[in-house]
Amino acid sequence: MNTQRSIHEREIVSIKRESVDDKKIQGFVINESPSLLLLHYICDFRSDGLMVLRRCDISSIETLEVDRFQTELLKEEGVFESIDFGSSYKVDSWEEFFLSANGQNELFIVEQELIDEPDLAIGKILRIGKNQIDLHYFTGIGRWLDELDRIDYANITSCQLDTNYINVYKRYFERIDA
Repeated sequence: MNTQRSIHEREIVSIKRESVDDKKIQGFVINESPSLLLLHYICDFRSDGLMVLRRCDISSIETLEVDRFQTELLKEEGVFESIDFGSSYKVDSWEEFFLSANGQNELFIVEQELIDEPDLAIGKILRIGKNQIDLHYFTGIGRWLDELDRIDYANITSCQLDTNYINVYKRYFERIDA
């Protein structure tokens, strides 16, 4: 795995997770540990929140010529200046991450991409344990389900927060709860 880089380079990186999917992920590394990597996710030249990935799933991290060029374009477009490189989220473990992020974020997308039936759950974290979280999740049509989804840290491949997708649902729930 090619991970010889400094998080202070402040350039877009391209990440491959060959065992998970064939899509390349682009973003700015905000924080990293031996187990997790926190990215400011970039999609189609747009800032799209934060993404946490398991390091063990990452097959390569590199900054290509196209990444350098796109970093410059994002600077010219004013997107780069909106990126918070001083995040306080801890990434030593999933438990530490959720403990540090839960008070600052209402909704999370938690993905389990490598289990027998891959799952994406979006909702509020109600309990953070040593080995799992309990997530109160909702359906794609904005209905909260009564049961909680207990998600083992060992199965989590990625987590997203403050994304455009999440923020649209957040505004929806604010309108219907108002």
